[in-house]
Amino acid sequence: METREPRKFVMKYGAVPVEPFPAEGVNELRRANRLRNNLVEIHEESLAAHESLRREASPAAGKIHHSQKE
Repeated sequence: METREPRKFVMKYGAVPVEPFPAEGVNELRRANRLRNNLVEIHEESLAAHESLRREASPAAGKIHHSQKE
């Protein structure tokens, strides 16, 4: 019996085996998702801090910011 390489499909996130997805792959995807979520959280905190400092430095900027939210 000849041995063949498992068939794979190339998807958005790379090569995915046709067989059930390996547990290591699931774990890596979860780790990548956690990393992305952490980076988004850091970015949002940075933007909020920057916006706060900008409003403190310029009262006019604070007024513009509040008028845009309404």
